[in-house]
Amino acid sequence: MRASSEFLLGLLGREDPACVSAEDWEGVHGPTLRLWQGMGFVDRVPAMNPVPSCPHCGEGVPYRCGRRLLCDRCRSEVDVRHLHLWCLRLPAFLDWVAAQWGLRGGVSRIDAQLWQLGASKLGGSVHECFFRRGASLSEAASDRLASYRQALVLTGPTGPAADATGRAHLCLLELLDPGPPLALADPAPFLRPRGRVRFDAGSGVLWAGDGWFGEVPVGSKEFYLLDGLARDLDRFVPYRDLKAYVLRAAGSADSTEEATFCQRLKNRIKRTWVPGIDRLIATTNKGEGYRLRGYVEA
Repeated sequence: MRASSEFLLGLLGREDPACVSAEDWEGVHGPTLRLWQGMGFVDRVPAMNPVPSCPHCGEGVPYRCGRRLLCDRCRSEVDVRHLHLWCLRLPAFLDWVAAQWGLRGGVSRIDAQLWQLGASKLGGSVHECFFRRGASLSEAASDRLASYRQALVLTGPTGPAADATGRAHLCLLELLDPGPPLALADPAPFLRPRGRVRFDAGSGVLWAGDGWFGEVPVGSKEFYLLDGLARDLDRFVPYRDLKAYVLRAAGSADSTEEATFCQRLKNRIKRTWVPGIDRLIATTNKGEGYRLRGYVEA
């Protein structure tokens, strides 16, 4: 259900309206959508899609013919559910986040990109919490964020890693237990001083803040493994894609299964060059890939 949570959080992190279709309900995201709908985060009554398309050919537009809907291109019959959209309710979701952490002050919208969620004692000190989406903030939103010395900024999976002041942002996916039941983790461990992870492709050095973690030989397969992860920093990269990138960049071939190939490279990095690599690289619950963390505890 983690992939479905990432999908829905990604929608919430975009501009309104954030909606799902009948195909989403019928696919792998269906169980998570039903859970979210039961919690009030997804509309129960669908709206009509203003620009519907044919689910069969993907090119035609359904039109009514008597009691039936037909595609004007392939003439296939279209179920009326394919004309429906169910909207996600971001305010209800943010109210739930605030309730989970006992935030005081109420949820309020600053502008289209920023919501203020309230304040609470998190990680030993009082933090004002915000939810942010989009790459840039308006002047009013930037001023509101800058007015708080201790602020925790939450984002969706595609949100920025930091703002112009260097203040770290925290992806909600890191905190969300997809359930069921849906739950939100204590953010305290994420509020400790953290250093931004950087991989220097010129030297093969891994940094976290000002801390030197180690150095891998430039041009080695281990180097290209880290380089491939750094190109998608803080995002999970499937083993298949990682292996393909490493072999293409190194100009070599290898018949080893993708997960085993990547795990062997990671083990060599740990054994020979970067003993603390486990602090920097995370894997999925099902072991489907690696993610080079954007920040680690200093």
